Amino acid sequence: MVKRPKPGLRHLGIPPSGPFDTESFRILETLLRQSNATDFEAIELANASVELEFPTLGTVAIVGAPVSVQSDLPDAITNARFPVTTGSSVKIIAGTSGLRTYVAFAPVSLRATRLSRVPGSVALHAIRVIPGPQFSHGTWPLEPLTVSPIQDRVGIRYQPVDTWEHQLELPSEPAVFGAIQVTPNGTPIILGPDGPTIGGYPKPYVVCRADLPKLAHLRTGQTVPLEMIQLETARIANIESGQQMDKFISELEIALTGDCQA
Repeated sequence: MVKRPKPGLRHLGIPPSGPFDTESFRILETLLRQSNATDFEAIELANASVELEFPTLGTVAIVGAPVSVQSDLPDAITNARFPVTTGSSVKIIAGTSGLRTYVAFAPVSLRATRLSRVPGSVALHAIRVIPGPQFSHGTWPLEPLTVSPIQDRVGIRYQPVDTWEHQLELPSEPAVFGAIQVTPNGTPIILGPDGPTIGGYPKPYVVCRADLPKLAHLRTGQTVPLEMIQLETARIANIESGQQMDKFISELEIALTGDCQA
């Protein structure tokens, strides 16, 4: 289960955690009218299948990487919300694009609604990065990274990059979600929302905040292009990304006007 991130505790060694894909989670909150509920939580499925049973009336929302939904409920589909009846069940089968899907239940009766589009975080584009604290400590030529089978919410490990091998020995220093650490044999690791708060590996790059949700959907064997941008460009991208998301949420809230709650 995941809840909203809890920032501000890194000095105590506690990462922010929260959903890997914050965009999908925010849409999920909006669909279930839970944007002001501090205790709202959801199931984060990472290329996993599950069957859920519901003991009471309510509404279910599924948002994120497209999945197959099997149920006797007529409106049960992915990237949507739909009412469930007492004793009903929903089987969710992992898809082949994207990686993480979020599922949540609210004990209110809301009409079925389908999203107009799949969350933008699911689509693969180049991951934008900015120079990290050790960018000038070595040679780190940008080239596409290939996701290894080893990944979780702590971090995503990639296949070694020969040109990134190094012999740097550094004292541990603060690390953030999206930092790209490199082991001595040239293996890049992009830290996730449950990643360590400190680390001693060099960090030549940091993923632009606007692109962090994309990391949630990288699959084993997938090749990821990297694009270098400067800090000011990253700041503008963050603002624009936030504005686009706010606009989508506002449009969704308007579309949901008139919901019937029990």
